Amino acid sequence: MEPDERRAAIVDATLPLLVEHGAAVTTGQIATAAGVAEGTVFRAFVDKHELLWACLDAAVDPAQPVAALAEIPRNLPLSERLHRACGAVAEHWDRAMQVGHAVCTACARPPADAATHAVRKDSPRERARCTRRWRTSSPRMPTGSGSARTAPRGCSWSPSWATR
Repeated sequence: MEPDERRAAIVDATLPLLVEHGAAVTTGQIATAAGVAEGTVFRAFVDKHELLWACLDAAVDPAQPVAALAEIPRNLPLSERLHRACGAVAEHWDRAMQVGHAVCTACARPPADAATHAVRKDSPRERARCTRRWRTSSPRMPTGSGSARTAPRGCSWSPSWATR
């Protein structure tokens, strides 16, 4: 199994454990659920915190609820389709919030490498910092219809008005 596939399999096995056990989940439980040795978990992830942040990234990924919405038959009455759609989205966010609570309880601080963790790149603090940098650099940036604007150095987020 490729390293990325192994990481994904471990994350998939960990998500239900985080919902069930919260921050108290052990790497032994994770390894058993994933069908691997405990050492394999630590070859795939630097430590438990890195695994938990990867789980949070997976929990908030919109691919699962989007797929569930696409499976709702279009021939159902509108009220039934809306009921199913709301249920799919509510279920997704309920699980994401449970995982988020477990991760935030278990991890004292967010991961240091914001570039690999989507939950950090779009944090309110990062958005505010980058918005200030965009505003101060915008007068010097080309704005013609054919010109491309690039993010100021060190920004991982771009406000929508800056990329028009």
